[in-house]
Amino acid sequence: MITARKIADVMGLNRPVRTLRELTEIVSRGLPKSALRHCVVRVVTSSKEQREVMHRIVPAATYKRREQHLKPEESERTERLARVIATAEHVWGDARWRLPMQSWGRARWRNFCGSSSMACRRKGPLRAWRIADIRHPIYDGTGALQYGARWNSPGHAVIYASASHACAMLERLAHSGTGGIPKSQHCIIIDIPAVDIEEITASDVPGWDRADFTGSRAYGDRWLLEKRTAVLVVPSVVARGDCNVLIHAAHADFRKITHTRPEPVIWDRRLFQPKGDK
Repeated sequence: MITARKIADVMGLNRPVRTLRELTEIVSRGLPKSALRHCVVRVVTSSKEQREVMHRIVPAATYKRREQHLKPEESERTERLARVIATAEHVWGDARWRLPMQSWGRARWRNFCGSSSMACRRKGPLRAWRIADIRHPIYDGTGALQYGARWNSPGHAVIYASASHACAMLERLAHSGTGGIPKSQHCIIIDIPAVDIEEITASDVPGWDRADFTGSRAYGDRWLLEKRTAVLVVPSVVARGDCNVLIHAAHADFRKITHTRPEPVIWDRRLFQPKGDK
């Protein structure tokens, strides 16, 4: 699992960091200048390349002016690099992950350093579908809060939905694990207005589809803690090429999102019949 301590170790912080919340507070106050160098030496080996990468993240003149600590925005870029490195090291476990980053050109580094995350931002509207057991509140993130899910650790209330009705059905079938027609399943349609939406692709988070959820939870937990947006669009493991939609129940824009009344899901029995049965 990608922990706050691991990210802090990548930056060479000489203090115990136990939670992502603690790490966020340290970053907001400004990281030590040495944190950037600690990150860069894990990516490239030659001194010349290290200086070039450092100055793409923090310009040379700006870095020279800093006495001991980076500014918060510079610290955010540094921490983002450390998070990518920590995730890549966990997923691959050797130096192979360095090769793609070593080949990044100036434009790629500017794009990486100039955004607040590895994702793109856009505005709604967006429509999503959620299928769940009607015996429990459907528009509710209690399950994710108690047990966690692919994109969040336990302790965060997140409502999982899908960008299409078909994807929502496949997700429900994958998680029901019954091999038969899921009982008591109802669907709601969620309407997301013109609020900020964060969206990532499969290439943005290394190891996002791993069974241990390490990379995906590290990204999702940070999105939740920072409250960057009320909505996060992520790739679906079950329906490759389709997307899931995460709704942050503790975000200020959550109250702007509406949904329809639950309607029963109509399952085609042919999905559950062996070939040749009538």
